Amino acid sequence: MIENYIVKQAKIWIFGCL
Repeated sequence: MIENYIVKQAKIWIFGCL
């Protein structure tokens, strides 16, 4: 679902910031 996509994108953003 779209929610899962957002979660994946959020994780990528967080790891990207780290």
